[in-house]
Amino acid sequence: MFEREFMKGSPITINEHLTLYQHTLDEIEDSVGFMNYQMVVHSSLRFNYEFEFEMEDAGLKFNDFDNYDIFLMMMDSLDDGERIFIDVLNFMFNTTFKLAYNGKRKMFSYLSNCGAYVMLDEEAFVELRNILAIMFFYSRPKRRIAKDKNARMLIQRDIKRRQKDACKYSIYSIMSSIVWSPNSSETYETIWYKTPYQIYEGFKTIEKINNFNYVLLGVHNGNIDSKKVEWNKINWIKEVQNVN
Repeated sequence: MFEREFMKGSPITINEHLTLYQHTLDEIEDSVGFMNYQMVVHSSLRFNYEFEFEMEDAGLKFNDFDNYDIFLMMMDSLDDGERIFIDVLNFMFNTTFKLAYNGKRKMFSYLSNCGAYVMLDEEAFVELRNILAIMFFYSRPKRRIAKDKNARMLIQRDIKRRQKDACKYSIYSIMSSIVWSPNSSETYETIWYKTPYQIYEGFKTIEKINNFNYVLLGVHNGNIDSKKVEWNKINWIKEVQNVN
């Protein structure tokens, strides 16, 4: 899905009125700051059941709120959240966003190609989440049921740890890893002109290549039994699957 667009850093169409632009890290830093950009991205990718226990303590049910509601709640929980979120959305889509009401519900609206404001509805928001999940290599957390108080405490701890780890590795240290990797042609000057997807994808590919080479070295030195290596799982090159 959109593999060529992600690799090239091309704009990605959300719907007929909305296009997501893949900016370089240099452009992001100069315009909105990567920390703000990343915060809005990760806020959009939160799931309602991640707040199940907090809502339960407040006498609410998590399934009374969808993921769009959670996105707005995350915005409201931050100082200057509305300004930051709107600035980042304006930058991401190269248009003008504002908050509006669709009936009694607060939602984002944006200036469309036809010159009129259009609601960022649930369908567009789901598509946006799908695109951002791919762009930032985000994996969906599983909902876990707490059978007792101790299980609940463990689940809450794991949720907090997952959210902390979501931004655990600085993109700048990842950039350094790419620059200093053997045979890399990237420099500290050139890598700023890559998109976040290109940087993360490059880092993950280098990790896979290094892992493969370490296994080969272990086999060569007699430390690893080649018969026990599942080569298809550590090879970083995807095999083309024929579909009949």
